[in-house]
Amino acid sequence: MTKVLMKKALVVLCVLALLVSITACGAGKPSPTDVAESFFTALQNFDEEKMATVYLGENLDLAGDLLQEDPQDEFTQQMTEQLLVKLLDFDYELSNEVIDGDRATVDVTITQWSIGSMFISFLQDYFTRAMELAMDGATEAEISEFAFVVLSEKMEEMQKDFIKSATLELEQVDGQWMVSIIAEDSDMFDALTGGMISAMTQFGN
Repeated sequence: MTKVLMKKALVVLCVLALLVSITACGAGKPSPTDVAESFFTALQNFDEEKMATVYLGENLDLAGDLLQEDPQDEFTQQMTEQLLVKLLDFDYELSNEVIDGDRATVDVTITQWSIGSMFISFLQDYFTRAMELAMDGATEAEISEFAFVVLSEKMEEMQKDFIKSATLELEQVDGQWMVSIIAEDSDMFDALTGGMISAMTQFGN
C-alpha cells in the first residue's frame, strides 16, 4: 500500500513539475514589441507607474516638455491642460521588430492631432491681432485672455490627420527590454506631438 501511494505521489510531483516547466516556457520575457505596446499604452493613460517599468527616462510629459513643467500663469496652465488632452489621444501601429544583441528597434506609425499646424496658425493670428490690441491700449491681461480665446478656436478647428512613422529604440537592462530615452528633437517626439517640433523649427526659420 505504501509503495502504491509513493508511486502516485511521484506521478503527481512529475505532473506538477511538467506543468510548471510549460508555464515558465510559455510566459517568457516581454519582447521589444510587447514593451513598446506597454510604453504607448502607459503614455496614452498617463500611467506614470507603468511608464517607469518600461522607459529609461523620467516620465515622458509631452505637454510639460513642450511648454514648461510648472506653468506659473493661468494662460499657460490652461494651454497645457488643453494640449495634454489632445496629445494623449493618439493612435499607433507597431511593426518590423529588429533585435541586434542588447539593442532593438520597433517601427511605429503614429496618427495624431495636427498640433504643429494648429500652433503655427495660432501664432500667426495671435501676433497680428495682439499688436493691434496693444496699440489700442489693451492691458496685458486682456491680451493674454485673447490668446486663450484664439487658442481654443484653433483647437476646435484642429483635425486628427497628422501621420508620421518613426523608429522606437530599446535596450536591454538586467535582461529586460526598456524603451530608450526619446530626445525632444527626434522624429519620435515630433510624431507624438503632432508635428510640433517641425512646426517650431519652421516658425523659427
